[in-house]
Amino acid sequence: MVALATGMVIAPLLPAPALACLPSGVTVLRRRPVAAQQAQRAPAATVLLDVSGSMAGYVAAPSSGNTRPTQQRSPQRQQQTQPAQPLPEPRTFRELVLSLPQIASQVSDRVSAFGFGRTIRALSLSELQRATRPEFYRDTESRIGEALSRMEALPGEEIGILATDLFLTGEEVFGGASAIRAPLSRILADGRSVGLMGIRSGFSGTIFDIPVVRTYDGAAERPFYVIVTGPHSAVARLIRRIEVELLSPLPPTADGSPRSHATIYTKTPITGGPLALDLRPTAPAVVASSLSPEMGSDVRQVSFPRGEGTAAATLPLTELAQGPVLSPDEFQIEEMIWAETSPRNACGERWLPFRSAPGQLAAITTSTGSSVISVGGRGVLSRMLPGVPFVLQIKVSAIGLSDAPAATAWTRAWNLEARDAERFTLERPRLFKTLNLREVATMLEAIVREDFQPQPVGEAVLAFQVPR
Repeated sequence: MVALATGMVIAPLLPAPALACLPSGVTVLRRRPVAAQQAQRAPAATVLLDVSGSMAGYVAAPSSGNTRPTQQRSPQRQQQTQPAQPLPEPRTFRELVLSLPQIASQVSDRVSAFGFGRTIRALSLSELQRATRPEFYRDTESRIGEALSRMEALPGEEIGILATDLFLTGEEVFGGASAIRAPLSRILADGRSVGLMGIRSGFSGTIFDIPVVRTYDGAAERPFYVIVTGPHSAVARLIRRIEVELLSPLPPTADGSPRSHATIYTKTPITGGPLALDLRPTAPAVVASSLSPEMGSDVRQVSFPRGEGTAAATLPLTELAQGPVLSPDEFQIEEMIWAETSPRNACGERWLPFRSAPGQLAAITTSTGSSVISVGGRGVLSRMLPGVPFVLQIKVSAIGLSDAPAATAWTRAWNLEARDAERFTLERPRLFKTLNLREVATMLEAIVREDFQPQPVGEAVLAFQVPR
């Protein structure tokens, strides 16, 4: 038997080749190249820039205390280290403001800009040049809820781009939750996607509205956020352009951690499934090409000596999603098993449904954001009838999202709880975390969970035997 080719590809359900002898009704996903998705431009992009006073520190020149310490070797033999010329943290927010019109024009035909604080006002693209100076940011408050409502009102085929520190008070997140949640919920319900991108940036200024302590002036670095709404492909492309054109040329961060993270939220995170799952054996399980030579080249055949070993495949979630999508991490497995009556029987009489399995043969494990389906292990195959060839058909569907998905772990790492704010500021942090960031992510996750419909992920047909 010829094993499945390496890789997973999108394919429709097709009948097995005429020469294959499979149980009645079994279909096999055939191998076909994945058709590249054609990128489509959005008709327009609307940029909304937070112009409140809390943003001024992102563009202010670094103070003498807000620099990255570097060291160089002394030419003397004792090689004592001495501080070199201080290297300031990159002002990535400033560079984003300068680059965003050009980046947005790569995915849309027309770009317009607005500043928002207490009100929303139009900005000419030439005015954005002044947004690289601290005095541009004068508003005393930032009404993010109203900016999100403006994005929600855009036509579905257009892109909305919001740049802000996303530093929300408890009243904004909890007391006025509908002002933030409602537009986000309507955007997602409308079939659009919401991208949340966090980017570390140099900072030199005052952070306002901190619980108990009110203000803090000691931060040398602070994340800012880009929220992107619109058609999924456009959201993913815009985030990718920011990563490639703005962030990839920058040096590593001082602590070696990623400079940015992004998660795209959508009601339909998986499209184009199911994909063929190539269940590969791991020792002591081996490929058994002579087990059922009439199975056809699209059916993996495996022998499990003493019922040991596994046949496993990674669920193709990255192939089914475009960009850093918040994908489901809860799955359902549907199994059908047939036992061979006799290899001499006609194909229509060769297989009988087998309903005496000692338990479910396949299981899914998830770790570090990757989900793997495996047949065998857990001693289950050792209780199958030895010497009998079986055919196993597996269908995997995504059915939900867990309470703590790995894809949004970064929002927990960058989050500042209100109850921890006083202690946190007393530690004099150089990188200041974002108040209630995790609440925003949790809100988006809850919206995605609402009315979640099962979505097909992958299928496989496996012929196997436990030798006598």
